[in-house]
Amino acid sequence: MFQTNAHIQRRRGKDGKSRQEHLQDLANEYKKSNTIEIRLRVLSNLANFAYDPINYEWLRQAGATELFVDVLLDDTSDIQLQQIALSGLCNYALDHRTQERLAKDDAVVHQCLHYVFESNFDNRMLVTAVCLLWHICMPDNISTITTPDLKYRLEDICNSQHGNQQLKNMCRIFIDDFFLETPSQVKEISSKR
Repeated sequence: MFQTNAHIQRRRGKDGKSRQEHLQDLANEYKKSNTIEIRLRVLSNLANFAYDPINYEWLRQAGATELFVDVLLDDTSDIQLQQIALSGLCNYALDHRTQERLAKDDAVVHQCLHYVFESNFDNRMLVTAVCLLWHICMPDNISTITTPDLKYRLEDICNSQHGNQQLKNMCRIFIDDFFLETPSQVKEISSKR
């Protein structure tokens, strides 16, 4: 359910803080925390707020984009934290400013491709990585993302006898949108998002 400003104003927490203040507090709490349990909880909360467009600007002001990216790209991060960061970015990539920022970040693109090509990640991680690649595949980076190797990997997943149906569906959507269309159609598809 998407929320309105009026709804958010009525639902201030016990401490009376605004949504913007709450999101900033979460980002600060993550940065100050040393325990994995607290980091998982806080990052999950931030990722959950990223689904609603009303929160995009507040998340940006709180530094959530960079926080998600930093966790995603940190090789020493817990895999659960990376999964949550990837999910948060996938939710948040519906925001055009975030989408453009992520599309220009070769490290984010590379990390998503890494998740797709490595077989030791769970289906949820793969679905989210393919979905985020779909969101950030833009005219400027399309040749970097839509390689023959990626097409082969996605087709392999789609044709798997034992694969996860959600993953197969996401791979099929990506193939249909970026590999079966002509270059001008692909450019049109990516510019409409």
